[in-house]
Amino acid sequence: MPWLAINSREGISEAFRKLPPLDQSRMIPRGTLPINILDLKEVENFLNEDKEINRILKGEKEVTLIEGYFPPKLGIWSTHKVLRINFLMEGRRRFIIAKVMPEGAGRKEMNLLRKLQNVVNSPRPYTFQFDEELRDEGFSRVQGILWMKFVRHLSNIEEILVDWCFGNADHLNLEGFFSLMHRMWSMGIMHNDLKGEHVLFDGQSWYVIDLDKAEEYRGEDSRRVDATVLIGDSTIYLDKYIRFYSLKPDEGFIKRYRMFVEYLMDGFEVDALKRNLMEHQLRVMKNPKIKEVLQSIEVT
Repeated sequence: MPWLAINSREGISEAFRKLPPLDQSRMIPRGTLPINILDLKEVENFLNEDKEINRILKGEKEVTLIEGYFPPKLGIWSTHKVLRINFLMEGRRRFIIAKVMPEGAGRKEMNLLRKLQNVVNSPRPYTFQFDEELRDEGFSRVQGILWMKFVRHLSNIEEILVDWCFGNADHLNLEGFFSLMHRMWSMGIMHNDLKGEHVLFDGQSWYVIDLDKAEEYRGEDSRRVDATVLIGDSTIYLDKYIRFYSLKPDEGFIKRYRMFVEYLMDGFEVDALKRNLMEHQLRVMKNPKIKEVLQSIEVT
């Protein structure tokens, strides 16, 4: 599971205490923050007092648990520190995401998410919390917190690719995802970090998350970048899956994998991938059959 308990009303969780120090440090935000994001009472006070959050989440909130992002064995660590706050409101358990990030990146992502609302499925942003006085007083590594809605989902595109390639899924339907991407591009935005874990599926709808690296959309070249990152990153996950479980892909597996690559390129309307990005990703992959498929695709 990607979420691991850090702090609750019973204190620091035993699961967190048992982690190696390196993994603990990967989950804990560093630098100077506007509040102590691991303190339940401070977080609870903020959630109940912030006007932007309470404009949408109306009602008294009781914070019960703070979880950190902890990727599965085959996943990678998040670039930013991402926390999931559990709270009770009107008798129901709810979640809100707190993403710790620098001021520029935080304000950029919040503005992009606001722009995309009601057009592209993406997290609803509530507010970006940043203490300008801390910055002006010269505190080191002053960070802000982007508060946004938690996207409930069943899987991401990496996991869907694994199921498809190993024959656990009878069909592969990405049409809704393609429509989402074309809507985002039509708004002048390329994702620019379209990793597999940034594409979520809830059983009916697709979502994109983590837009802090987004750039201006510049036609086919932008689509090539997004396609190359998604294909390459998802393939790296697939390659790790094969190695971790000591599997040997057969011809049916390779045929399905090639279908995924061609299907995605067709949906993104590109006839080639980005050479520099693909060369970097190929260096990470180990399975020769997978690499052979990608090496047969035109790059530019």
